[in-house]
Amino acid sequence: GATLPEGFFTPDALGFRGGVEYGFSSTTTDRAQAVHYAEGKASTVLQLVMGMMDRGADITWLSQYPHEKETLLPPLMGLQVRLTGVEGSTLVVQCSFSINMASLTLEQVAGKRLKLLTDMGAQMAAEVRRGLAEAAAAEASQLVRIRLGLERCADGGAEDKRLKAPLGDKAEAYNDDVRFEAAVGDALKVKRAAVLAAEMQHGGEGGLAAALDAVLPLQASRVDLSGFDLGDDGVMVGTVVAWMESVPSALTSLTLDWGQVCGRVREALLGAVRKTHTLVALSVGEPEEGAMPLDP
Repeated sequence: GATLPEGFFTPDALGFRGGVEYGFSSTTTDRAQAVHYAEGKASTVLQLVMGMMDRGADITWLSQYPHEKETLLPPLMGLQVRLTGVEGSTLVVQCSFSINMASLTLEQVAGKRLKLLTDMGAQMAAEVRRGLAEAAAAEASQLVRIRLGLERCADGGAEDKRLKAPLGDKAEAYNDDVRFEAAVGDALKVKRAAVLAAEMQHGGEGGLAAALDAVLPLQASRVDLSGFDLGDDGVMVGTVVAWMESVPSALTSLTLDWGQVCGRVREALLGAVRKTHTLVALSVGEPEEGAMPLDP
């Protein structure tokens, strides 16, 4: 059988005796079972005392030998020798032990990416709160958390159904690279939309949540404004101008009807074309005669 190392019984520089068990430890709550397996010459029995936190898992219910009353202890368990004694030919070592609480469970291992995304989302909400004026900061930060799927709405606890929460799937879903990448991108869109909505919304109808609804579609990489009311009295002029002036960093393709947009939108578009380095495709339809040339 195995022999305990000499260091297990020899005090270290601080006067402690013991060691660390690197594998799983099979124990029993039935002393007779332990003594049975320890029969023979110069055998050793470890007598452990479980506490409120440092406990093993009772696996009697799934054991092939339930009469053994097996309790399983996890790897990297620390053992500290308290007392030793001899019973017949058996050395009895009384020990206290500490469970390695830093080890991840199987669920935590499988959910590492979701944990990363969740921490990222919480950090984004905090950044939004710090970066905005005090009047809108708390509400905008809360909206980011709700839209990302970090928590539920305040009104009755129902989830926000206005868009699929980027972080609302089960943990295993984010172990797929495509889904993980999409979640990161969607979370960034929510953050940018919240900041823009807070900066452009000043007590308007529907409040900050309505403003966020208006600007969120503009956070995509491909944006088509051809169906928006962007004439002189267009209801979306202010929203689109504010979005263009924010220099949308994710924008790669933009479509609009140059002849149907007002001068404010045209000016804002020219500024966005000059400053938005990610924009690689721009379609403005057939410009009307005498229109401002699109040559930034």
